[in-house]
Amino acid sequence: MAKSMTIYNKYILNTIVSLKRNIKGYKYPDMLMWSKLNEILNMVLEALKNTSYSFMLYEVSNMDKEKFEYFLAKGFMDESVKENITRTKLLLDEDKSIAIVINNNDHIEIRVLGTASADELVDIAIDVERELDKSIEFQFDENYGYLTSDPVNIGNGISIAKIVHLYRRDEFNKDELKSDDMSKIRLTPLVGPNGSKIEDIYILDANVNKFTNIESFKKLSMLTDQNVIVYENENRRRYLEQNYILMKDRIMKALEMIKVASLISYDEALIYLSNLMFARSMDLLEPDDVSIDAALYQMITPEAIEYTYSISNKSEIDQKRATILREKLGEVKFIDKDIKEEENNL
Repeated sequence: MAKSMTIYNKYILNTIVSLKRNIKGYKYPDMLMWSKLNEILNMVLEALKNTSYSFMLYEVSNMDKEKFEYFLAKGFMDESVKENITRTKLLLDEDKSIAIVINNNDHIEIRVLGTASADELVDIAIDVERELDKSIEFQFDENYGYLTSDPVNIGNGISIAKIVHLYRRDEFNKDELKSDDMSKIRLTPLVGPNGSKIEDIYILDANVNKFTNIESFKKLSMLTDQNVIVYENENRRRYLEQNYILMKDRIMKALEMIKVASLISYDEALIYLSNLMFARSMDLLEPDDVSIDAALYQMITPEAIEYTYSISNKSEIDQKRATILREKLGEVKFIDKDIKEEENNL
């Protein structure tokens, strides 16, 4: 059955919901003795017994480099963990894409990843929190809401980051993303573990008022998604009309290299995928349900290849990446729509 094209596999590659809580009667992790940190861990483990979740406990300080970088790249943890490795623990239900980071900057951070709408992922995070709330009392202030180490999260304790594909923002003028229901939306280029920018991939974060209730918060997130649709649809349509020959060349080169190349570097792969993401969104690829998603982006990272296939040699990694792309996209074809007349009218 063909997978229908939606915003969640057309522009938004992945969404990460973070829900932070701190336990009443305990200071923040950076001020706690080891005995208190262990008490918090044991409270969480006990609360999750006899639930439907299957969490595996990881000692972050004992992870090998490959696993640590892989989990970081997947989004199960964020970069702040690097500063608190010795005290941070990770509970991971990888099948459900749910992580609980314990004793990083806050006592508990529930992270839910997925390609579903943000409101669905928020509901999953809240379900996990409800299991914990049965036996754990969280810090809560009647005036400020749930208390967290970062004042930005005070209120409902939830933040939502969307990993979005926005094509060639530096090549032509794009209006800044705005919404009548939000303050200015922040776009930050996504960078890999080595600090290099990921081609045309951004983290979208709206400065939503964290004091709103959960339902209002989810509604504001949905409005952000709608804003992305309008914004990017118009920009891609205009860009294609003005640059059809150039885009045809980029897309066909990407498809040809994926078919024949024995080695594909990570930077090359990101450029090819960005061009093909654009092509798919403009109905220029066959089959039209070709899967270019967050899973594929993650699969070709150096960290994922090294972790999954136990290889560390760069040439071998580039060779494996070429094989993965060929297996996933080697049969994809370009559909020439021949829109020269539209181009000449501009």
